[in-house]
Amino acid sequence: MEETGGVTGQHDRWQGAWQRTEPLNSRGEYIRFHIGAEHITVYIRSGEPASPQRTDRMHEHSRMIRETMSDQTVENSSSDRHAREGKSVYIRKEWERENEEEWPEAAHWLTDQTQRLQALLSDPPEEV
Repeated sequence: MEETGGVTGQHDRWQGAWQRTEPLNSRGEYIRFHIGAEHITVYIRSGEPASPQRTDRMHEHSRMIRETMSDQTVENSSSDRHAREGKSVYIRKEWERENEEEWPEAAHWLTDQTQRLQALLSDPPEEV
């Protein structure tokens, strides 16, 4: 399956269920998303090798997601393991991929959540 379109900053064209953005900050962090048959999953992924600092940052991203995106379904299970693997908590939306009537709403939801995560990942402005 190869389709065009996607979210701002998407790494490449659609080539399957798993996609990601280009790195969004100086630490190489990016957003990963999965378009499954029954749900859509979005989360932050680190581009750095494993370290205690990376784990701490993923915990902080997860905390910010829980605080600022509490209107969404946030998967908190395995958050410690995910942080060690360089991942934040997951944001999830239930849907039926086979029901084409759900596609416009799902596309809007994915774009909105991606933009919200991009705002969390932005490098702070440089001081002049």
